[in-house]
Order: sequence, then structure tokens, then C-alpha cells
Amino acid sequence: MLFNRMHLSTRFGLIAAIFFVLLSWGGIAAEGQFTDSGYSGANLIQPVSLPAGITLPPGLEAKQFNSSFAMGAVFFGPDSTAYVFSCDRDSQKLMAIDSSGTARTYAESELLSGINLKTGVILGSSILMTEDYWPGGGNQFRGIYELKPDGSYRKWNLTNGNYDGMTCIIPAPEGGWFFSDFERDNVWHLSEEGASETPLIAKGVVPPGLGVLAYDSSYGVLYAMNWAGSWPVGGIFAVYKITNDGEAILFAKVNETSAQNGGMALSTGGPFGHALYVSDAAGGKLLKVEADGTTTSAITGLIKPGNMQFNPVNGDLLIVCDDGKSLLWLGSDLSRVGSGSLSEIEASEQEKASSTPLPSVT
Repeated sequence: MLFNRMHLSTRFGLIAAIFFVLLSWGGIAAEGQFTDSGYSGANLIQPVSLPAGITLPPGLEAKQFNSSFAMGAVFFGPDSTAYVFSCDRDSQKLMAIDSSGTARTYAESELLSGINLKTGVILGSSILMTEDYWPGGGNQFRGIYELKPDGSYRKWNLTNGNYDGMTCIIPAPEGGWFFSDFERDNVWHLSEEGASETPLIAKGVVPPGLGVLAYDSSYGVLYAMNWAGSWPVGGIFAVYKITNDGEAILFAKVNETSAQNGGMALSTGGPFGHALYVSDAAGGKLLKVEADGTTTSAITGLIKPGNMQFNPVNGDLLIVCDDGKSLLWLGSDLSRVGSGSLSEIEASEQEKASSTPLPSVT
């Protein structure tokens, strides 16, 4: 879902349109214990037609999926599993999607309620996730939480006060995590739970709406996307490099005429090569950011592309489009996607292999 920032009369977390999720559940204990757990239910996403005007480069395939609820932020585990937060007032799910396109519920919890921003990363057998504080949007949680598949959760202790505008968390190369907060206007490094959070921008002008983060380990570069719009964000819709000496340097302008904004992700291989990409919701484009900071259109004809992430194993790209109504899947070979569950596909392939006669020996 895209980040289309609207004016807020008070600086209560975020938002105007992005990553929604709401449903009130009863019977939850103090630590958030939930009775339902694990991957359950029918496939949560169903294939639909691609946008009529979409244009793809040669060698790239696309499939699109809808769900019964709007979808928000997406992230991947190291095993190719994609995780997508629900973004709907009638749902509070985190779903897991395997490489066949089969989506199941990973967790349901009150932690996932409300239309505030939520992002996550894998932490062992749990999810480490951020919460943007916005009571007016139906969620009173703020900060960093550890979420388990059974819906239970635990808040992490942060030492430098409240972070009410958390927007993104990603692993840091030296260990720990980077996270952004658009209300406190900075990016931080957290080495471990309980350690002091270290602000990374310490000099120069700090962009007023830092949201999505991406790190390029090949070149040691941390990117931060700034979201334009009314206070509490501002500035221009652009990408900044966060230097090692603590300065945010403008790198690439995405769209200077719109405050609809979009997402950002780094591809490290596969069909998209090694490059930084951004989505331009207003322009309906996926843009490749070149080494000199200029942008070129990679895909056009999309419907409000927003949050997105690349699969770290095969380079496939997932983009949440049209205010969370659809999930676009892009890759070089999507023959397995939407063709049944992963176990069914593997069983069928094994059956075909076993039924193939061996060549005769003369």
C-alpha cells in the first residue's frame, strides 16, 4: 500500500493511507497470548487479471493476486517465504506466502490491529516488528515487538524514550537493526535488545519524512526514502544516502510533483540485477535508480504501486498495489506460482519423475 500522507492535526503516529489492519479480539492475556496459531485456513490470496496497461521488459513474467482484506507491508524470510501484514479494519493478520503462491495465516493478534504502519523482519522463530503509534487509527501500540506464530507478543525495551512514528526496520550489517521514525526525524541503529539506540544522522539537514530503508552490503550504503506531504512529514519524495560520518545526502528524486509517495527495495540479483528500485504511486511506475541517482522506468502501467520487497533467494519482486487491494508478483519464471500448494507441486514433479521410463541399455 502506498504512503499517501495527509495532514494530521496532532502528531499521533501516522498516516493517511497505508498498511491497514484492524479487528478487536477478546480473551487476550497481558502478554498478548492468542488461542489461534500457525498456518491455517484456505489460500488467502487468489489470482486475478493483470492491469490492462502494464508493460514488462523482455524475460519478465507477472501475476497478480487479490485478497479478502487489504494488504500492507511485505518482507521476506531467508527461505523465500514472503510475509504480508493485513491492512484492513476487519482483519488483523500477518500472512505467510510460500514460493507456490499459497498464503496462510502466520499470526493473528491485537498487535496487528489498526491502520497504523507496521513492518517486520525475521528473528529466529519469531517476527521482530515495529509499530507506529496512532490511537486515532485504532492502534495504541508503539515501538518494537517480538511476535510469535501463536499471536503472543512481547515489547522490547528501548532506552531513549518513545518512538511514535516507526516506519521501517531492516537488519544491520554489523549486527542488530536499523530503524526509522518519521516523527523523531532520524534513522537509528539498535545493536541488541536493551542497548542504547544510536542516531545515524548527526549533522547537516535531516529530511523531515524518513520512512523506508534499504542497505546495500556490496557497497556499504544505507538508503533512506523520504516521504513528502503535510506535517509531520515533508520535504520531497526522494532517496537519501546516510553517510558513515552522519549526514543525509540527497541521491535520487523520485517524483517532485506528488505526495502519494511509494516504496523502495534493493535487488541483489536475479531478473532485476543488482540495483535499487523505487515505486512511484502517482506515476504508476517501478523505477530503477541508476548509479548516478537518475531514474529509469523498469515497469509502467501499474495501479498505485507502494510497499515492495525482493525475494533474497531467486530475485522475485512483490509489490503491494492499489491501496493494498492487490499483490503483484514479478519474476523470470512464475510457472509454479498459483499452480497449487508447494507440497502438491513437489509431489506432482516427483510422480512425473518416477513415471518416466529409464532409457534401455543395449
